[in-house]
Formats: sequence, structure tokens, C-alpha cells
Amino acid sequence: MDNQGWTSNDISGNGYNWLSNIGKPQSVDTGPFSSQNSNDTVNSYIYAEASGAEPGDVAEFISPCFNVDYVNNGLEFAYHMFGKNIGELHVDIKTQNGYINYIIPPLRGGQQNSQSDPFRTKTIDLSTFARNH
Repeated sequence: MDNQGWTSNDISGNGYNWLSNIGKPQSVDTGPFSSQNSNDTVNSYIYAEASGAEPGDVAEFISPCFNVDYVNNGLEFAYHMFGKNIGELHVDIKTQNGYINYIIPPLRGGQQNSQSDPFRTKTIDLSTFARNH
């Protein structure tokens, strides 16, 4: 997957990967019923397709490089984690000094109780990583 500079990496090679979609996911009993937001706009979203994956497999979704120059920089994303055997969602950052893992505590396990539950939003303050603070 290469979508405007975003890339996906199946670390284990078992088919565990990030894909993009609009609407219902292809797999049964997982993910959201809809990608419709509170403004009734249908949005695209990414999801980790785990069919064929083994316990412990890792799928990376990597953003294009961007500068965090000022203290008011942040990252916001919406997520929907519903299904069997939901793993963990980690957010890491790469700086001039290397990778910093777990800039937020990992989101572990199911975060929604059903496919019809709304997406949740996570906002991460990147001020700590700003060059001009």
C-alpha cells in the first residue's frame, strides 16, 4: 500500500498488513459497520487485515516524514478496534537520534464492544519532540 507517502510493511511475511477501505471491512465480525462520521460523511480508513496472521505478527503503517518544528504540533487519529484477538496499536516516532517507541501507552485489545460503536479519537501532543521549543 502506498497512499500519499504512507506505506505498509508486513514484518512477518504472513499476510498481516494494513489496507485502506471505505464502508464495511471485507472480513466478517470485525471492524466498523461504517466509516461514516458524525457529519454523515463517508471517510476512508485503514485497517490491519489479520487473516492468515500468526500470534505475535507485526504490521507497520509508516507515515511520510514531517517536521515537528513547534510546540503546538500534534497527531490526531480515529480508531476502531473490534473483533476477535485484537492485538495492540503502538505509535512510535523517528527522530534525528533514532526511534522512540511507545510515545503513548499502547492501545490493547478491543476498544469497542460492537461493530456499530463509533470510532474513538486519540490526540497526541508532539511538543516534546519539537525542534523550536
